[in-house]
Amino acid sequence: AKTPKEKLTFGTTFSDHLLEIDWDKNSGWGAPLIRYRRIYTSNAIIQPFIGVGASSKAKVYVILSPVGPYYPVTTAPRSCLKWKRPKKVTRKYARNSLVYIKFCGSLAKITWSLKYVLALWPPFLLTSGLQAGTMNLFVFWINEQGEKELVTAPLTRGDILPGVTRQSILEMTRGWGEFKVTEHTITMPAIVKAQQEGRLLEVFGSGTAAVISPVQLINYNGKDVNVPLDAPDGKSGQLTKRIWNEMTDIQNFLRSGHKDMAMASMVLHSPELLRCICVYQVGIYQDMIPFCQLKPRVDSRKIYPTEFEEVDAVVSRWYAQHGIGRLDQLLACMERMRLVVFAHAIIYGRQDVLDHLNDRYRFVHVDHQFPISLAPLDKPTQVYKWKDSFVLAAHHGHVSSLEFLHINNHKRPSDTAAWFVAAANGHVDILRYLHAHEVEGWRHSILEGAIKHGQLEVVQWIYENRSDMRSLAVVNQALGVALEHRQLKVANYLNQLWLVKLQR
Repeated sequence: AKTPKEKLTFGTTFSDHLLEIDWDKNSGWGAPLIRYRRIYTSNAIIQPFIGVGASSKAKVYVILSPVGPYYPVTTAPRSCLKWKRPKKVTRKYARNSLVYIKFCGSLAKITWSLKYVLALWPPFLLTSGLQAGTMNLFVFWINEQGEKELVTAPLTRGDILPGVTRQSILEMTRGWGEFKVTEHTITMPAIVKAQQEGRLLEVFGSGTAAVISPVQLINYNGKDVNVPLDAPDGKSGQLTKRIWNEMTDIQNFLRSGHKDMAMASMVLHSPELLRCICVYQVGIYQDMIPFCQLKPRVDSRKIYPTEFEEVDAVVSRWYAQHGIGRLDQLLACMERMRLVVFAHAIIYGRQDVLDHLNDRYRFVHVDHQFPISLAPLDKPTQVYKWKDSFVLAAHHGHVSSLEFLHINNHKRPSDTAAWFVAAANGHVDILRYLHAHEVEGWRHSILEGAIKHGQLEVVQWIYENRSDMRSLAVVNQALGVALEHRQLKVANYLNQLWLVKLQR
């Protein structure tokens, strides 16, 4: 039995996943995938080419999430504002084009500020009300010949959007054979006259997203033209309500005789389509569920190590159970974990993980992605924004991570920050590495930072290995800093050093 539409949950829950399909000129369309994805604006990430030319590769994304309300207010029915023609704009700019859309967009804020939801346009034509926003406008009235008539603007002028909902309404109502259905120009004076004579029955808009939107009033020349709402709920006209019900019933297979019209919707609801897509899904396995709750900020300009304490608890437990042999499966299922695992390996010194990642991915800083992307993309590229992974490794004292990052060009030519955090945190091994590999960026303030944090071993190493820090003046100044910050062990060492130099 078919599940009732009220119980369908697909599309009602927010997801940070996208339906993604690759295309290239040689292979055509690839397999559809549903997975977490951050979309970067660099075209070079998709196709390794910078310049102007036809694309040979592309990605199609479909957002798998509900959307917000179509209108800025959610109550129905709608009110419209008819704009007059601007003095400096003529009709020739509107014909056979949509140039006027840009002008009408500039009127949106004014329209909303006046408590109207939609603007009737194009405003270049003094008397015609052709469309409501980006919707087609329909008027149901008794025409001057005494006939009931549903009328909408024709497509022959070239300034009306040929909406699929518009066409569906025309075909449906003509099939009923209950009243006249025509396509001709609608003028605001004619609408006003019909309202004054009691011949105006209903007005509504049609569109792909909003489907059917009843209109309650139209402001024209500063006056509100009220539109009847005679449906039982008082929110629309009877014809508007009937059209809405019939169209949605067809979409939900509640109308017999319309199976051909509902074929596309039937395919989208079919289990076969779901199975076809699921064949290509990498899936989330039971042991990966804890990773879904991890939300460290790896897409910002700064890494916050405290946010990785929870990450470490989950990742370390997972490594202990599975090793890194299952890491490829995890990163294939959850692509967002690639940067998380990379940052975690730097902070916690997992050299084995860094080597594993380096064999499979190219990690590129966002400021450097264009030059690097010119090279052949033999490995998937992962772009990160945080300022310096080299400093992260130095801060946490992981020499192996530092060496990996150094070899793989994840450092700046001059790195004062790496020197400073290593000295302040007492990581002598890091200082030895930076010194041995002639990493530039040394400053006298680095010694002061080590003294303020009471890092005696660091201070001793500096005086043993940095010849520029051995003068009597430097020692005397450093002694003053140690005494000021009450670092007595450091002060005692510097005092002895000062006495030795003084005797010489």
